[in-house]
Amino acid sequence: RLAGTRAGTGKLLAALLLAALALRLSAGPAHRVYNDEFEHLDIARHLAETGTFSGTLVGGLAGYDVLARPTWPGGHHVALAAVFKLFGGAAYTAFLWSALLSVLTALFAFWAALELFGDERGALAAACAWAVLPLAVRYGLASDLTSSALFWLAAALAALHAREKEPGPGLDAFAALTMLYAVQVRPENILLVGYAALLRAPLSVFLPALLG
Repeated sequence: RLAGTRAGTGKLLAALLLAALALRLSAGPAHRVYNDEFEHLDIARHLAETGTFSGTLVGGLAGYDVLARPTWPGGHHVALAAVFKLFGGAAYTAFLWSALLSVLTALFAFWAALELFGDERGALAAACAWAVLPLAVRYGLASDLTSSALFWLAAALAALHAREKEPGPGLDAFAALTMLYAVQVRPENILLVGYAALLRAPLSVFLPALLG
């Protein structure tokens, strides 16, 4: 259905994404989730500079840092490290990367709503709701896991519903990859697998079990 979107709707969606980006940038680059943000930046920088997945326990003297393997899965850090390799490891780079992911989440919200309801105006409304949501705007630049986790969640949900309407190997692969990557950003996203199972099985199978 996404490929069949009318040209006028596509233009409105593009304008909405640009407006969402402008809103997030207008909020200003600043740390919103302090300890987590610094930890994720540190891990991604180590990965970009040395190729090791590690965080700093004690640091400050070159060659004498005490490193430890992070407890976080590495999906977010691998992507951010690649961005750091291309554009440098400044915090501002991470802020912009988070903003981009937050904006693109609106695109997947549009796609998911379009697959669910089959109405382009409703899908635009869903994308608009995410684009202007005050919490999404405020935390869209934060360099923690928020933008990354929501981006991959939205992508996986859109793909899961798209493959229900148009099953095929391409959408199957995209749904599987986005679900797997979402889990590698935040482990609790494994709940997506349960959601995918609910989509595949008829409600009559689950209701008796849920109701006892």
